[in-house]
Amino acid sequence: MTIYRVFTLWVFLLGIILFCTSPACANSASSAAESATFVYHTRQRQQQDEAIALAQMAQADVVYLAETHDHASDHRAQLEIIKALHRLRPNSAIAMEMFQRPYQSVLNRYLAGQLTEADLQAYSQYNKRWGYAWEFYAPILRFAKANHLPVVALNTPTEVTRKVARTGLDSLSVVERQWVPPRSAIVLGSPSYRQRLGQIYEEAHQSKSNSANFERFSRRRCFGMRRWQNKLSKLSSNVQIDL
Repeated sequence: MTIYRVFTLWVFLLGIILFCTSPACANSASSAAESATFVYHTRQRQQQDEAIALAQMAQADVVYLAETHDHASDHRAQLEIIKALHRLRPNSAIAMEMFQRPYQSVLNRYLAGQLTEADLQAYSQYNKRWGYAWEFYAPILRFAKANHLPVVALNTPTEVTRKVARTGLDSLSVVERQWVPPRSAIVLGSPSYRQRLGQIYEEAHQSKSNSANFERFSRRRCFGMRRWQNKLSKLSSNVQIDL
C-alpha cells in the first residue's frame, strides 16, 4: 500500500511538491492520499472520504507528495492528486527536486514551448543529475505546460551537496553559496531529528558503517531540508518545516 502524506511540520525524502501561491491559501492541514482509489488518514489510522481529503489539501500552503522513485504507481497517483488540487486551486505551482536550481531557465523555456522534452532532458542534465525514467515525471510536466503552471527547479547542484557532506557548509565558495540559503538560516537538525535520522541510517546500513559516514549523511540530509525550506518560504509566506 502506497501512502502519500501531507506533512505540516516536517518532511523527509521528498518527491514532488505542489504548493498554493494564492494569498487566500489557509493554514496547513494534515491528511494523506494513497492513490486514485482511496484515501488513508495516517493520524486517525482509517480511510477517509476522497473529497474531504482533497479539500483539506487544497487549504494547505504546501502539499508534499512523497514517492518511491522507481514505482510507476506512485507517479500516477501524484498526477491524479495534482490534477484534483489544480481544479480546487488553479493558482498553483509545482516544485520538483528532479531538477537542480541552475537549470530553472531551461524549465521555463520548455514550459514556454521553446524546447522539446528531449531538449529539456539534455540541457538540464536530467539523466546525469536525476536519472530515473523520464516517463515517471513527463506526464506531470506535460500537465503543467498545458495548464500554464510554473514549475520550480528545487534542488541544489549535486556538486554543492556533496561538498557540504564532505567538508561542511563553511567550505563553500562564494559562487557555490548562491545556490544555498544564508548560513544563518541553516540549522543542521535538532537532537530529536538526528535521533530519527540515526535510526533510519542504522536500519539501512545494519552496523556496516561508522560515525563519520553518518555525520556526512546527516549534514547532507539536514542541509537538503533547510535549502528546500528556504526556497519554499520565498514562494509561500506561511511555510513551516520543523526539523
